[in-house]
Amino acid sequence: SRLRLCWGARGSEQPCSKRAEMFSALFKSGPPKAARNFGPSGGARKAGKAGGGGPDEARHRKLPQRHAGAGAEKASKGRTAADGQGKRFGRPGGAEPREASSQEGEAGNAAGMKKAKKKKGKKEKRQNVASEIQGTGKRQRIDAPETAAKAKASAKAEELREKRSGPKSTPLGKAAERLLGSRFRWLNEQLYTTTGADAFEKFTQDPSLAAAYHEGFRAQRAKWPRDPLDGVIKWISEKVPAGSIVGDFGCGEARLALELAESHTVHSFDLVRVNERVTPCNLAAVPLPNGSLDVAVFCLALMGTDWIGFLEEAHRCLKPGGLCHIVEVESRFADVDAVIERIQEIGFRKVHFSPGNFFLEVRFERRSVAAKGKKSKQKAAADSGLLTSCIYRRR
Repeated sequence: SRLRLCWGARGSEQPCSKRAEMFSALFKSGPPKAARNFGPSGGARKAGKAGGGGPDEARHRKLPQRHAGAGAEKASKGRTAADGQGKRFGRPGGAEPREASSQEGEAGNAAGMKKAKKKKGKKEKRQNVASEIQGTGKRQRIDAPETAAKAKASAKAEELREKRSGPKSTPLGKAAERLLGSRFRWLNEQLYTTTGADAFEKFTQDPSLAAAYHEGFRAQRAKWPRDPLDGVIKWISEKVPAGSIVGDFGCGEARLALELAESHTVHSFDLVRVNERVTPCNLAAVPLPNGSLDVAVFCLALMGTDWIGFLEEAHRCLKPGGLCHIVEVESRFADVDAVIERIQEIGFRKVHFSPGNFFLEVRFERRSVAAKGKKSKQKAAADSGLLTSCIYRRR
């Protein structure tokens, strides 16, 4: 065990001279105990120990010196060879190349760490220290106050979309959503390709169609860039005098009546009564007397093939000078000027036009005398073609 401690494992980095010194230090007190007691001349060694040391002990005491001399000679030869190799490659000595290699490695590591740190700093600068916005789970930039405000507005819009569309569903729930979406697309197509009277009859016979339609409509509305009804509510709240009577044609869930209940009187009309605020009817024949409305609203409600009849009914219900506010998907208008001209023939005058991305808003004023014209099948077909159907594609 002393020899192992002294000489070390094969390939040790200790110089031969150093190991020789360690060997000498270990055996200053004499040879190993096993050698003194159980060697071939054990008795002589015991006697020699009692008498101050015999010839065997002296031989063992000379062993470290002999090994020290051999180690020193070997180390000297090693240094000479290293010196020669150093001179061959233009280096001053054998030990320095290893030190130089170590220094080069440390320098390389330092350079790599510096480069990585610089790269990380650039990435952080580019991302402007992104942070988690509450409730969204998305990374937003906060490099400026206005950007933070936009991030908060985006988070609020995301929360609103989640409330409208509902929580994320399981795989089974996704299958149900696809089924619901298919039914909604079919119902939507029926509303655009039939008259108001036919749609009213069909939904009256099966009220569950209205529930399925509104549920699918909410899912589609969550994907829109904005809800056009928000703009209608804002316009009426700010521009229409309080106490005015408003007719909401194609009201859906009658949100307009809910939002304006404290300031305006709102009559809500649709095919099915989904809540207590809705009056079920055909939009071409609403239960209101002539000249009873100050404002008529059609927010995504011109859906039947006889949509021009809905506007004629609104003209009948409006007071002279009353306003008819229309919001529709912009892609439905093949020719906006032709649609506006046709509406003005009923007895309206355009007072506001606001094209936007995705939705288009037009506002008309009721003239005191409606323009008269002969109705025919050819004219009805032409009217139907002015507004194209808004058909949702399968995603």
